[in-house]
This record gives sequence, C-alpha cells and structure tokens, in this order.
Amino acid sequence: MIEVELLGREGNVTVLRMPDRKFPGIFIQGDTMATFRDLFEEVGGIDELPEEIQEARDRVVEFLQYYEAVLRESGIARPY
Repeated sequence: MIEVELLGREGNVTVLRMPDRKFPGIFIQGDTMATFRDLFEEVGGIDELPEEIQEARDRVVEFLQYYEAVLRESGIARPY
C-alpha cells in the first residue's frame, strides 16, 4: 500500500499525486469510464457521430478544467 496526496475531489473526479510522480493525475471513477465507453459504443452511423463525440469531448473538457483549477489552487504548474 502507498500513500497518495489528495489535492481535490468533486463529483466523480479526483486529483491525486502519486509519491513518485512530479505532476498530479486525474482519478476517474469506473462507472464514469463505463459511461464514456457506452457513449462511443452508441456511435452507429455518421449522422450520430458529431453529437456523441461532442458529449464525450465536453466531459473531458470539464474534467480538465477542474484538474487545472486544482493545480492552480495548489500552486502546481500544468504538465502541458
């Protein structure tokens, strides 16, 4: 077992720093990842593609915005 640094948590997104890593990572709940998988599985035809990709993209953007806010609050530079 290892100890990780919990930097922030909101909903299904947790920002953690592993002891051997310089930059924090995003921990996403398994059920949230299953939702992503389901969204991509629902893409059947080209007509559905834009809506499904937009929804998945919006979720990723939301997670990254939270991640960046936690990094700012913690005084940690973004790794990108």
